[in-house]
Amino acid sequence: MLEIVKLPEGCSGERRYKRGKYLGKGATATVYLFTELQTKQVFACKQFPKKKLARSDAKLKLMQEIKAHRGLKNRNICRFIHCFSDETNVYLLMEYCELGSFQDMIDVRKGLHELEIQYYLP
Repeated sequence: MLEIVKLPEGCSGERRYKRGKYLGKGATATVYLFTELQTKQVFACKQFPKKKLARSDAKLKLMQEIKAHRGLKNRNICRFIHCFSDETNVYLLMEYCELGSFQDMIDVRKGLHELEIQYYLP
């Protein structure tokens, strides 16, 4: 599926993305791999159906998530790129971590040692 989206306020031009493989699902969003067609840069993209955002509490949670991600700047946290929407969905474009999440690592290894945890904390 090819997504053509407008850039957020303050930017010019268009970016075109190709939606790729399914990465996972949460309570309100599905995550896909998105590739920016011009640069071939790969991102993780949370896709929120607008139907599920009709409730005010769901919309509030999405706005809080966007605000939190915009404010996070840490080498151990996926970077927020930008958000956009079309007629049916709201999209949060995030840095893609091809080795998986911190939680994935903990699950596979059945926990971490204290020294390992200290390495990942800022």
